[in-house]
Amino acid sequence: GKTQTGTPTFTPGNPDVPMNNDVPATFEDGSTTKTVEGVGTYTVAPDGTVTFKPEPEFTGTAPSVTVVREDVNGTKVSATYTPTVTPVTTFVDKDGKPIPGNPTEDGEQPKKDIPGYRFVETKKLPNGDTVHVYEKVTTSYVDENGNDVRALDDVSLTIRRGEFVAIIGTNGSGKSTLAKHFNVLLQPTAGNVTVCGFDTLDDEHIWNIRQHVGMVFQNPDNQIVAAVVEEDVAFGPENLGVPSAEIRKRVDDALVAVNMTEYAEHGPHLLSGGQKQRIAIAGVLAMKPDCIVLDEPTAMLDPKGRLEVLETIHRLNKEEGITIVIITHFMEEAVTADRIVVMKNGVKLQEGTPREIFTQVDTLKDLGLDVPVAAEVASKLIQKGVDIPNDIITNDELGDALTTYYAKEAH
Repeated sequence: GKTQTGTPTFTPGNPDVPMNNDVPATFEDGSTTKTVEGVGTYTVAPDGTVTFKPEPEFTGTAPSVTVVREDVNGTKVSATYTPTVTPVTTFVDKDGKPIPGNPTEDGEQPKKDIPGYRFVETKKLPNGDTVHVYEKVTTSYVDENGNDVRALDDVSLTIRRGEFVAIIGTNGSGKSTLAKHFNVLLQPTAGNVTVCGFDTLDDEHIWNIRQHVGMVFQNPDNQIVAAVVEEDVAFGPENLGVPSAEIRKRVDDALVAVNMTEYAEHGPHLLSGGQKQRIAIAGVLAMKPDCIVLDEPTAMLDPKGRLEVLETIHRLNKEEGITIVIITHFMEEAVTADRIVVMKNGVKLQEGTPREIFTQVDTLKDLGLDVPVAAEVASKLIQKGVDIPNDIITNDELGDALTTYYAKEAH
C-alpha cells in the first residue's frame, strides 16, 4: 500500500545530444496517468519520474510502463519502469500505532517478545502483509468514585541478571506497584511481564516465578512468622517441600550470608529493626532466588540499621550474583545502584546510571524528589561560581573536588 517512485534512465540515440527539458515526459500513449485495475495507478512527472500508488490488496510485480521523452533534435527515446510490491510485517499497538524500536520488516516475520508489551493477535491482510498487534503494560484499578485509575501506564523496563537497580519516585508514583509485578503479587491488566522466560499472566508458572524472585517488605514484623530466628528462615523452604537436610544447610548458609549466625536461636522480638530486616532477607535467601526485590526495606530503620541492610544486599549482589531491585526514598541508597528508574504517576520518566540521573538536580527537585546531599551542594556551589566538576554525586567526590579547588585557590 506504500507509494513508490522511480526515475528511468533514458539513453538518447546520440549521447552528445541532451534531453529536451521543455517537452514533458509521457507514457507511450501520450497520457501522464495510467490506472491498472486491481494493481494501482502510475503517474509520470515532466522529468520522467514515475510514481506508483498500488491498490491496498496488491502485492507482487506490477505491469511495466513505458515512458517517452525527446532530445533537443526531436528524437524519441523511451525507458520502462517496473514496480514491485513486497508484503511486509509490522508491529503495532492496539491503536494501530507502530511500536518504537520495532520497524517494519520485509516479508512475513514471526511475532516476537517486546518488553513492556503483551502479544494480542496476528492479522493477515488481503495484500499479504502481516500485522502483529500488542498491548502496553498497564495496571489499573477503580477508585471509590468508580473511575478507572492507571497505577502503571505504558511502563517498559528490563532488569538484567546480576544488576542492582533502584526505583525511585514520590508517594503514589507506582514504584511499589511495579515491584509487586516482579513476583506476581500483582498482574498487569494490559501488557505482559516476563520473569526468567515465564509470563506472569500464566497461572501455571506463578510458583516457578516466586522461587526465582523473592520479596522483602518495608516492615520486617509483617514477614517474620516464627518464634525462633532459624525456624523463621526455614519457613520458606519447608513450604517448598525441600528435604530436611537441605533445609538445615540453606538456613545455615542464609544466616552466614546476612551475618546473623550468632542469633540463630534467638527470638526475633529481641532483635533490632536492622537485624529483623536481615532475618527477613535470610528467609528469602533460603528459597534460593535469582533476584530479590526490596520494597523500601530501610524506611523504618535508624541509620545503623539502614547501613546493615544496605551492606548486606550489596554483598549478596557482588559476591553471590543475586539480582537486586530496591524501592527506596533514600537517595544515598539509590546512588549506590548500577541503574536508577524514576517513576511519576505510574509512568517511567527516566532511566540511567546514578550519575546520569542525580546530576539533574533541578529536574528531580521539580518532581518532588530528593537528591544526594553531595549532588545538591555541588550544584549550588557551581551556581555560585565555584569551579568544581558538574557530575558530583557522592560525599567523597565532593570532598576531593573541594580539596582540589581550595588547593588551587591557595596558590
